[in-house]
Amino acid sequence: MLHYYMKIYTRITVVMGLIFLYSLFRYGFFVGSVKFGLLLNRRFLADIFPTFIGIGGLAVFAATKFQKSRLLKIFMCYNIFLFPFFLIRIQFLMDNASSDGSNLLRDWNFITMVLTNILLIVCSVVGLWLLEKRQIPAFTYHDIGDTAIAEFSPAPVSLRFVNRLADLLIIIYVLYSNIIDSYVLRQLFKSLLKNSGTGTFLLIEFLFTFYYYLILEGIFNTSIGKCITNTMIVDDTGTKPRFAQVIGRTFCRYIPFEPFSFFSRNGRGWHDSMSGTFVVKGGEEDWLTKTNDVADT
Repeated sequence: MLHYYMKIYTRITVVMGLIFLYSLFRYGFFVGSVKFGLLLNRRFLADIFPTFIGIGGLAVFAATKFQKSRLLKIFMCYNIFLFPFFLIRIQFLMDNASSDGSNLLRDWNFITMVLTNILLIVCSVVGLWLLEKRQIPAFTYHDIGDTAIAEFSPAPVSLRFVNRLADLLIIIYVLYSNIIDSYVLRQLFKSLLKNSGTGTFLLIEFLFTFYYYLILEGIFNTSIGKCITNTMIVDDTGTKPRFAQVIGRTFCRYIPFEPFSFFSRNGRGWHDSMSGTFVVKGGEEDWLTKTNDVADT
């Protein structure tokens, strides 16, 4: 089992490392063509800053023999959330090229961009799924006579606030940088706005917020905020909640004033109590030691 995980983590590290090197080369970091003015460009910073987060997370992950993964998981969550915008951009570019009579499938830069993004999303999905399988709740133990009773530790209100704030800022940042600050998507949504009115943007915000929580919490049991604070979602037995519970959590987030509900004394929001879930402190399992022990036995 140890050899199996080491092989997968090594392949993910190598593939993502090569993609990051290619990204830096494309931005001109290896040929000295990056200009100071470009470093102040919002579009450039929106593209390159997450790349540096991923590089830093991958470096820490590799240097610690695949033990420390929090920063890398943040990048993986971000990359998974970005995927619909990538598909929209590709479709828009291909439609424009078709109307101009050009063929993007013969454009090496376009093909390379598509392939590297697909490889990066595959690495993010597989890597985040495996890394979240390692995480277990942090337990506190209480001695009752000769018996030790284990209880998971609910996340305090301060961490819940950081979770909500971080997720909200990421959603706003992604929507802004990929719609408002992107010429391709800006033209697309201008067309939608002209045909459908301002309700289009409210619908877009609802859909992508729903997608953010449903995919990240439903499949990977995490979000960017929870990666930052090292918290996780469990049901009343301390295990990963069912997908139906995550759907319930996600819909409950749209109840008016729900964001303030976790300021209650027990720190549970309505989307927690109504779906039968808890947000608790997480403790990453020492999989390297555990798998070594299993192998030795």
